[in-house]
Amino acid sequence: MKSYESLIVFAPSVEAFGGIIDAEEVKNFLDDGGNMLVAGGPNLGQAIRALALENGFEFDEPNSMVIDHINYDTHLDDGHHTTIVTTKEQLINAHLITGGNELSPVLYKGVAMVSHKENLLRLEVLRGAST
Repeated sequence: MKSYESLIVFAPSVEAFGGIIDAEEVKNFLDDGGNMLVAGGPNLGQAIRALALENGFEFDEPNSMVIDHINYDTHLDDGHHTTIVTTKEQLINAHLITGGNELSPVLYKGVAMVSHKENLLRLEVLRGAST
């Protein structure tokens, strides 16, 4: 019997979880029906990278950001084209998550991540543009 139903990790740069907790232990927790929410960022530690890989996700190289030379915000971007304006077509088609058809553009600034297609539990909320 699990003591907890959900795991929230808001420590993106952590190199190790500590104690008996590691990526395999978290995968076992998820396989037993647990839920997980993980925060990422450009300076991801090895613990988060291993956890993501163990569960069918892979983050881009350390200290990297998504760059889009066409769909960047001309007012908020610092010149690196990393403040990306997304459209509702790039969001998951799920009204309970996005709020419906009256959705304004969403800004994204962060690291790229890919999900492995064999991961049947993945939920791709936002996708990058083909540009």
